[in-house]
Amino acid sequence: MLAFFVRGVFRQRCPGLCDAIKITAEWTIEKTNAIIQLQDVTTQHIKMHSPKIYSYELMQLLFEKPYLRAKDLLEREIYRSRQAAMTNLKRLVELNVLETKMVGKENLFINKRLLHLMSFDGNEFEAL
Repeated sequence: MLAFFVRGVFRQRCPGLCDAIKITAEWTIEKTNAIIQLQDVTTQHIKMHSPKIYSYELMQLLFEKPYLRAKDLLEREIYRSRQAAMTNLKRLVELNVLETKMVGKENLFINKRLLHLMSFDGNEFEAL
């Protein structure tokens, strides 16, 4: 199989597939770079406007999935009490980093910029 790739036989027999792989790889790299850029911008925004709530662990969790619950912060031991978690999540809403949405009896805190990047082909995001 390796000889099949090395000799270029694969490219000759499946030129469309090679192009598709290249396009997908480039798209993935661009999308990943946009998410990293959004994370950097968000980190700087939080550090500037509310440095007391900044932590590396919080930033990682904010970009792990497009929504958070207070219990996510407690499970990761970022905060020790639900009250502290809710206070800081609400501060992130005030900073325009997150939006709140009530689902059942629980508040979800949505990272709308990350959700937008993950949902659409474009790599642009709204400024904070």
